[in-house]
Amino acid sequence: AGQERGAAAADLARELGLRSKEASLLDTVKALQQAQNRAAVTITAGTKGGRVREVPITRPEQLTALSRAASVQGDARALIPPHQNWHQWREADLRDTRETLNTYGIDRLHDLRAAYACERYEQLTGHAAPVMGGQIQDRNVDKAARQQISKELGHDRIEVVAAYVGGR
Repeated sequence: AGQERGAAAADLARELGLRSKEASLLDTVKALQQAQNRAAVTITAGTKGGRVREVPITRPEQLTALSRAASVQGDARALIPPHQNWHQWREADLRDTRETLNTYGIDRLHDLRAAYACERYEQLTGHAAPVMGGQIQDRNVDKAARQQISKELGHDRIEVVAAYVGGR
Protein backbone atom coordinates (compact mmCIF):
# COMPACT_ATOMS: atom_id res chain seq x y z
CA ALA A 1 0.00 0.00 0.00
CA GLY A 2 1.39 3.36 -1.00
CA GLN A 3 4.27 1.74 -2.86
CA GLU A 4 2.63 1.14 -6.21
CA ARG A 5 5.50 2.58 -8.23
CA GLY A 6 8.07 0.62 -6.26
CA ALA A 7 6.02 -2.56 -6.60
CA ALA A 8 5.84 -1.97 -10.35
CA ALA A 9 9.64 -1.58 -10.50
CA ALA A 10 10.04 -4.82 -8.54
CA ASP A 11 7.66 -6.59 -10.94
CA LEU A 12 9.70 -5.37 -13.91
CA ALA A 13 12.94 -6.52 -12.29
CA ARG A 14 11.43 -9.97 -11.78
CA GLU A 15 9.56 -10.39 -15.05
CA LEU A 16 11.97 -8.67 -17.46
CA GLY A 17 15.28 -9.06 -15.65
CA LEU A 18 15.79 -5.31 -15.34
CA ARG A 19 18.12 -3.51 -12.99
CA SER A 20 16.31 -1.22 -10.55
CA LYS A 21 17.44 1.88 -12.46
CA GLU A 22 16.31 0.42 -15.78
CA ALA A 23 12.92 -0.51 -14.34
CA SER A 24 12.51 2.93 -12.78
CA LEU A 25 13.43 4.84 -15.93
CA LEU A 26 11.49 2.63 -18.35
CA ASP A 27 8.62 4.31 -20.18
CA THR A 28 6.27 1.45 -19.43
CA VAL A 29 3.46 2.80 -21.60
CA LYS A 30 5.75 2.66 -24.64
CA ALA A 31 7.24 -0.66 -23.51
CA LEU A 32 3.78 -2.22 -23.23
CA GLN A 33 3.02 -1.17 -26.81
CA GLN A 34 6.32 -2.66 -27.99
CA ALA A 35 5.60 -5.89 -26.15
CA GLN A 36 2.16 -6.20 -27.68
CA ASN A 37 3.29 -5.27 -31.20
CA ARG A 38 6.55 -7.19 -31.52
CA ALA A 39 6.91 -9.49 -28.49
CA ALA A 40 10.02 -7.66 -27.27
CA VAL A 41 10.88 -4.55 -25.27
CA THR A 42 13.81 -2.27 -26.01
CA ILE A 43 15.72 -1.20 -22.91
CA THR A 44 17.59 2.07 -23.38
CA ALA A 45 17.41 4.19 -20.21
CA GLY A 46 19.52 3.43 -17.16
CA THR A 47 21.57 0.68 -18.80
CA LYS A 48 25.20 0.13 -17.89
CA GLY A 49 27.46 1.67 -20.49
CA GLY A 50 24.45 2.93 -22.45
CA ARG A 51 24.07 -0.50 -24.09
CA VAL A 52 20.67 -0.85 -25.71
CA ARG A 53 19.17 -4.32 -25.54
CA GLU A 54 16.03 -6.28 -26.33
CA VAL A 55 14.13 -8.35 -23.79
CA PRO A 56 11.83 -10.94 -25.39
CA ILE A 57 8.27 -11.32 -24.17
CA THR A 58 7.84 -15.05 -23.67
CA ARG A 59 5.25 -15.28 -20.87
CA PRO A 60 1.91 -13.61 -20.07
CA GLU A 61 3.24 -12.50 -16.66
CA GLN A 62 5.57 -10.10 -18.46
CA LEU A 63 2.65 -8.39 -20.18
CA THR A 64 0.77 -8.25 -16.88
CA ALA A 65 3.75 -6.57 -15.17
CA LEU A 66 4.07 -4.04 -18.00
CA SER A 67 0.35 -3.33 -17.96
CA ARG A 68 0.31 -2.73 -14.19
CA ALA A 69 3.39 -0.53 -14.44
CA ALA A 70 1.88 1.49 -17.32
CA SER A 71 -1.24 2.03 -15.24
CA VAL A 72 0.81 3.26 -12.28
CA GLN A 73 3.01 5.43 -14.52
CA GLY A 74 0.00 7.29 -15.90
CA ASP A 75 1.01 10.45 -17.77
CA ALA A 76 4.55 10.48 -16.37
CA ARG A 77 7.55 9.60 -18.55
CA ALA A 78 8.64 6.71 -16.32
CA LEU A 79 7.88 5.07 -12.98
CA ILE A 80 9.85 7.75 -11.15
CA PRO A 81 7.37 10.36 -9.97
CA PRO A 82 7.59 13.56 -12.05
CA HIS A 83 8.67 15.62 -9.02
CA GLN A 84 11.68 13.38 -8.27
CA ASN A 85 14.95 12.55 -9.98
CA TRP A 86 16.65 9.15 -9.93
CA HIS A 87 18.64 9.81 -6.75
CA GLN A 88 15.64 11.11 -4.81
CA TRP A 89 13.53 8.16 -5.95
CA ARG A 90 16.24 5.64 -5.08
CA GLU A 91 16.80 7.04 -1.59
CA ALA A 92 13.11 7.42 -0.71
CA ASP A 93 10.37 5.40 -2.40
CA LEU A 94 12.60 2.69 -3.85
CA ARG A 95 14.32 2.26 -0.47
CA ASP A 96 10.89 1.71 1.10
CA THR A 97 10.18 -0.94 -1.52
CA ARG A 98 13.49 -2.67 -0.77
CA GLU A 99 12.66 -2.65 2.94
CA THR A 100 9.28 -4.22 2.22
CA LEU A 101 10.92 -6.90 0.08
CA ASN A 102 13.37 -7.55 2.94
CA THR A 103 10.47 -8.58 5.17
CA TYR A 104 9.76 -11.35 2.64
CA GLY A 105 13.35 -12.57 2.45
CA ILE A 106 14.35 -10.70 -0.69
CA ASP A 107 17.54 -8.76 0.05
CA ARG A 108 17.69 -6.59 -3.07
CA LEU A 109 15.79 -5.89 -6.26
CA HIS A 110 18.78 -7.46 -7.99
CA ASP A 111 17.67 -10.81 -6.52
CA LEU A 112 14.54 -10.51 -8.65
CA ARG A 113 16.75 -10.10 -11.72
CA ALA A 114 18.53 -13.31 -10.74
CA ALA A 115 15.16 -15.07 -10.47
CA TYR A 116 14.39 -13.96 -14.03
CA ALA A 117 17.73 -15.39 -15.20
CA CYS A 118 17.08 -18.73 -13.49
CA GLU A 119 13.60 -18.99 -14.96
CA ARG A 120 14.89 -18.07 -18.39
CA TYR A 121 17.64 -20.70 -18.10
CA GLU A 122 15.01 -23.34 -17.42
CA GLN A 123 12.92 -22.14 -20.38
CA LEU A 124 15.90 -22.33 -22.71
CA THR A 125 17.43 -25.61 -21.51
CA GLY A 126 14.47 -27.52 -20.11
CA HIS A 127 16.35 -27.96 -16.83
CA ALA A 128 16.62 -26.01 -13.60
CA ALA A 129 19.57 -23.66 -13.29
CA PRO A 130 22.59 -25.11 -11.46
CA VAL A 131 22.08 -22.65 -8.60
CA MET A 132 18.57 -24.10 -8.21
CA GLY A 133 19.90 -27.67 -7.97
CA GLY A 134 19.79 -28.44 -11.68
CA GLN A 135 22.47 -30.30 -13.58
CA ILE A 136 23.95 -29.30 -16.92
CA GLN A 137 22.69 -31.94 -19.33
CA ASP A 138 24.25 -30.65 -22.55
CA ARG A 139 27.19 -28.25 -22.50
CA ASN A 140 26.28 -26.77 -25.90
CA VAL A 141 22.68 -26.08 -24.85
CA ASP A 142 23.95 -24.65 -21.56
CA LYS A 143 26.38 -22.33 -23.36
CA ALA A 144 23.72 -21.16 -25.83
CA ALA A 145 21.30 -20.46 -22.96
CA ARG A 146 23.95 -18.49 -21.07
CA GLN A 147 24.74 -16.46 -24.18
CA GLN A 148 21.06 -15.63 -24.67
CA ILE A 149 20.55 -14.70 -21.02
CA SER A 150 23.72 -12.61 -21.08
CA LYS A 151 22.36 -10.70 -24.07
CA GLU A 152 18.95 -10.20 -22.41
CA LEU A 153 20.51 -8.95 -19.18
CA GLY A 154 22.83 -6.54 -20.99
CA HIS A 155 26.14 -8.29 -20.34
CA ASP A 156 28.77 -8.99 -22.94
CA ARG A 157 30.16 -12.12 -21.32
CA ILE A 158 28.51 -15.37 -20.35
CA GLU A 159 30.81 -15.63 -17.31
CA VAL A 160 28.73 -12.92 -15.64
CA VAL A 161 25.60 -15.08 -15.99
CA ALA A 162 27.17 -17.61 -13.58
CA ALA A 163 26.47 -15.14 -10.77
CA TYR A 164 22.76 -15.52 -11.55
CA VAL A 165 22.30 -19.14 -12.63
CA GLY A 166 25.33 -20.90 -11.13
CA GLY A 167 28.69 -22.06 -12.40
CA ARG A 168 29.45 -24.39 -15.22
